[in-house]
Amino acid sequence: MRLNRLVVLLVCLGLLFTLASTSLAQERTPNKNDVKGLNPKHNRYVLSVLGGAAAGAGLGFLLGGGLKTAKLATIGGGAMSTWYLYGHRTTFGSYHNMAMIGSNAVLGTGIGWTICDCGNGAAAGALGGGGATAIWQVVKHDKKTSWNQMPPPPPTIQPDDQTQDSKKQDDKKDDKKQTDQPATGATASVGQGKNPQ
Repeated sequence: MRLNRLVVLLVCLGLLFTLASTSLAQERTPNKNDVKGLNPKHNRYVLSVLGGAAAGAGLGFLLGGGLKTAKLATIGGGAMSTWYLYGHRTTFGSYHNMAMIGSNAVLGTGIGWTICDCGNGAAAGALGGGGATAIWQVVKHDKKTSWNQMPPPPPTIQPDDQTQDSKKQDDKKDDKKQTDQPATGATASVGQGKNPQ
């Protein structure tokens, strides 16, 4: 117990000296440009996840503290991450689906850990949350591309269509025979009227 207190004291002193050294080293007065890049709109995802984790941790402290704090912080962070990613589909670009799987794995870890109150529950929750989300991501994209865009079946030939097609082919054959045969009729009689002598 004394070792834990000593470690916490050293970490706090290190943070205190780090912050004190940077504030003492400044030679000018701060202005607007010093906080220009610290806009909450640029870090919405991180702030929403941290806010969810803080809200869960606060609820955990109200319910008795201890491990409940960590469990509810995990649930709060995972839930806020999932909620944010669901509403902002362009966050993380092509890695959006992987971030969604990770968020639900963290959410499942917190839920499984809270229900079972053991390490096996946390592992089962992580696998269940991440695995179910992975399956959903695959099925969701597969549904849009293959199930709804099945190729139409090939056309079936009706008996009437078959007889009409064979009649057309017979007509074409008759036309070809007529062009191949020698001319008959008036031209033939003219040719016979000459006397070959």
